[in-house]
Amino acid sequence: MKEHILAFGCEGIAPLLTQTFAPRKMAVKAVLLADYAQTVGALAGAADCPRTEEVYAGPPLAEPRLLRRPHEPRAERNATHRTAHSV
Repeated sequence: MKEHILAFGCEGIAPLLTQTFAPRKMAVKAVLLADYAQTVGALAGAADCPRTEEVYAGPPLAEPRLLRRPHEPRAERNATHRTAHSV
């Protein structure tokens, strides 16, 4: 699985970002203004983070933002999951 870069306010340079991060095995997703109300997990496609019905109606960001969601190897994710439920 690739790491995710969520790009806010970067619609014009999304293809350039994709080319830049592809060699590092990072997937870039341009986040549309209407999706700014979603959680980071939902934007990154996490199965346990459903999307909301809310549509963002506020102003755009003053500056572009990149947010990296690091890839978590399956073994570490499963160990964390077991620990959280065993407490």
